[in-house]
Amino acid sequence: GSVDEAKGFPLSIEAARLLSADDGMDCYVRAIVRSDTEDWLVRLIEQIRGERATLFENIMDDAEFKAFLALGDVFVCPYLPSAFARRTSGMVVDAIILGRPFVAIEGTWLGDLARDTGAGIAARADAVSIVAAVKTIIADYPAYCAKAADARGRYLLENSWSTLLQTI
Repeated sequence: GSVDEAKGFPLSIEAARLLSADDGMDCYVRAIVRSDTEDWLVRLIEQIRGERATLFENIMDDAEFKAFLALGDVFVCPYLPSAFARRTSGMVVDAIILGRPFVAIEGTWLGDLARDTGAGIAARADAVSIVAAVKTIIADYPAYCAKAADARGRYLLENSWSTLLQTI
């Protein structure tokens, strides 16, 4: 997503470097630079350019974004507790809706969701832990996909328009 420190972009780059060095791993990194993006974050992108990680640096229309999401077997959302202790992420919701396992960071609402649903793993906020979580999911991929599918069913039941109307 955004090249943003609070969204864990530096962790994304380091984890992608480590994963792309591993045989058989392909990484897809969305890196949207905005006019107010800090230079040091922009320079991080160059660390993986030309490696086995594929960068998506353009704003995508709906069809392109759906195609991008379809590429991933495991979603990584390294959003930091300082900004996401009580916030959600559209990317995690997309992962759940697609039935894809995900990695989030401990101490965030997203990490709690990974733990509570079993659809993912809450990793420590460092690249080595993120890589270990991705590899754990891949090693037991069918089980994590089944838990993600179950989480999708529960999410859709709890977050429907009719549920919203009943809440109001």
